[in-house]
Amino acid sequence: GFFGGWQPGLLEIVLAGRVSDVLGLGDVVFPACAVAWAFSHGYAGAAVGGYVVGCITQEVVPASVAAAGLPALVFFAPSMLLAISLEAWRRGELKEIWVD
Repeated sequence: GFFGGWQPGLLEIVLAGRVSDVLGLGDVVFPACAVAWAFSHGYAGAAVGGYVVGCITQEVVPASVAAAGLPALVFFAPSMLLAISLEAWRRGELKEIWVD
């Protein structure tokens, strides 16, 4: 393309002279915002734990599914929101985080 393959909001990881991974802006922004929000509400540990679970899930998804080029956000968002929700449920605060 015009920019030599550069795409705004996309970070390419280059190893041994070739692109090994691509990280989109949403893959960084959503987790950062979720952890910041969770930190302010006392759920930071759950948010980070959900992020870790999302990372692991992304790595173990069968190659046939991952070959479609699924963004990491497909794994991070649900796992982080589920972890935060489970922690809020455990504390009896589920309604407060989803309604207020």
